Amino acid sequence: MKRGNCRRTQGSALAALLCLGSGAEAAAAPPVAGKVSLEYRLGAGTAGCPDEAQFRERAADAYDFNDPFVPAGAAAAIGIRVEIAPAGTGYQGTITVLDPGGNAPTPATETDVSCNALVWTLAHRMALVIVKAPAAPAAVTPVAAVAGVPGVAGGAGVPGVAGGAGVPGVPAGPPCQACRDEKLDRRLDSMEETIESQALTIGSLQKQLAFQGKRLSELERKGPMDFTFALATGALLTANVTSNPGLGLWVAGDARSGPLVLGLEIRSVLPSPVVFGPFDLDYSHTVALFTPCGRYSYFFGCGVVGAGVQVYHDSNFLPSGGKTIVHPLLQFGGRIGVEVPFGDTMFGARAWGEVLFNTPTSTTTYGETGYRTVQPEVSGFFGLGLVMTFGKKET
Repeated sequence: MKRGNCRRTQGSALAALLCLGSGAEAAAAPPVAGKVSLEYRLGAGTAGCPDEAQFRERAADAYDFNDPFVPAGAAAAIGIRVEIAPAGTGYQGTITVLDPGGNAPTPATETDVSCNALVWTLAHRMALVIVKAPAAPAAVTPVAAVAGVPGVAGGAGVPGVAGGAGVPGVPAGPPCQACRDEKLDRRLDSMEETIESQALTIGSLQKQLAFQGKRLSELERKGPMDFTFALATGALLTANVTSNPGLGLWVAGDARSGPLVLGLEIRSVLPSPVVFGPFDLDYSHTVALFTPCGRYSYFFGCGVVGAGVQVYHDSNFLPSGGKTIVHPLLQFGGRIGVEVPFGDTMFGARAWGEVLFNTPTSTTTYGETGYRTVQPEVSGFFGLGLVMTFGKKET
């Protein structure tokens, strides 16, 4: 085969591997099965890849299950170097043919996400590089050489002879059934290994597809900000505000974008008795609150800060028959809660609890009796109510 007349095979790189020879006029003999050495290299990061013995076994598929290479360590005029190394998220294999002069044309490369599948591909590529050894011509004895045997006509008539079998110099008949069964079993084993390799490749691709789908969902969530609005109202119960747990009402509105919520709330504690000594007063307060919150799933946590007034009233105060005292009130603290939608409707339920610090401290003295009450500095509130959401529904 002349260098200038090399025929093309699959891929220009593999075609170059067949064009061996040191001169333009020198005949380039392609690698012949059984007369070529193998140099099999596994790079760093290829643990678990098939070894040289497995590569030889897979390459033998194209050569009637005969190893096309000389034994490991033996020398040959032509050598083939196979190198495997990590590449990106998969592996890259390189095939290089070394001619008798030690020259190497442009190597051929293959890539795959599975090292096992890559080795299968490289082993089968050997059929494009190494040619089968030509079969030795069968020696056939002319019919005249067996002439004189009674009843012989090209071997016919001889007991036990089928198509000339058993007569010296006459080619044997078809191979035995046991040999065919053995080859069929080996081919079936090869197909099973191929299916397993393809299953591994499919599994790897499915993982990559799931990862890309997750990234796409994250990018969609990071798109333009979508605001939703909500109105809520309900009842509340106080703790450490009056002598007994008191009742109250609240109404709130908030704006939401993703996990962030900014809310405004107006809350009123209904008059409840505060007992000190033999006397009692009715205590109530009304405050406006600012509640920035963060949400995760159905749960939320908020900071709370607000201002308002607290009112003390005694309808039995003598001698006027009644007295009302008003003090300013500042509150700040924290809140945690849960909000659950009612299916796909715009309605839902909200429940929360909070702890607030009250300032300034208010003190009320009952006339000249010496009895007085001091408003606690720390109080608790627990609310439950109904929510209506407007706009795109949050997930």
